[in-house]
Amino acid sequence: MKKIKDYGWFAVLIFLVLVFVVKPLYVSHGQPEDKKPKKVTLVNLRVVDVERIINEYSGARVVANELQQYILSEESRCAKFKEEVTKIQRYIKQNEDSMTVEEQNRYLSMIVQREQQYKDCILEKDRNILGREASLKAPVLTRIYQAIETVAMKNGYNMVMDSKSVLFHTRELNITDEVLEELQ
Repeated sequence: MKKIKDYGWFAVLIFLVLVFVVKPLYVSHGQPEDKKPKKVTLVNLRVVDVERIINEYSGARVVANELQQYILSEESRCAKFKEEVTKIQRYIKQNEDSMTVEEQNRYLSMIVQREQQYKDCILEKDRNILGREASLKAPVLTRIYQAIETVAMKNGYNMVMDSKSVLFHTRELNITDEVLEELQ
């Protein structure tokens, strides 16, 4: 009887070896390449504060100032139409007693025309600002991303994420200062 019990444990051991050792080998080597388990790559992750880089990078400050000047000039261009409407309204109010109905209608028509020009100008201003912003920011963002990539490649990091996208990280993982140095 004792020999049968030993044989039972041996059978269990053989079964476990087949299930947990041989079968995975057979499955991974017997399948097409796209079905095989993928090679595991260790991630050397770092984080960077992109917002801080944009705020501290002198190239980004220059772009922000230039964009602000452009916005002011566009707003000034549109404000002229609004000022004309106000002047015409004031003129009508001051002279309405001495004006004929035809003159009043002509001035009211001018007001409607200037208000439409103002609305069109605002829409055009918004489109112009968006286009100008994109054209000014593109080279700066490209330069920032190149600096991030340079720092990552120099140090062997294979992944860099914005620190705002990571729930938790230690200070040692933050390479923002290194990226700012690279941008100098």
